[in-house]
Amino acid sequence: MKSIVEFADTLSIEDKWYGTPENTTQLVLLKAGELSMSYENGNLRYISLGNREIVRMIYSAVRGIGWLKPKPLISDELIDIDNTPRK
Repeated sequence: MKSIVEFADTLSIEDKWYGTPENTTQLVLLKAGELSMSYENGNLRYISLGNREIVRMIYSAVRGIGWLKPKPLISDELIDIDNTPRK
């Protein structure tokens, strides 16, 4: 049985960073007033208020065999971008 370190050494950089062997993510930048963030495959990343990052990432962790993350299947996703200024 391999140790966790030996197992981790066998993984590709993509497996370690994204949980899958391929990076097919698309980043969508979102902003509401001073609040900004990036949306990518169901995850919110780099949530900032003004110039200060307040949260690095919000995601739901789902793991499969060998702790690899299955590729997300998001269907009927709608990102409604409304550029109307708010007060």
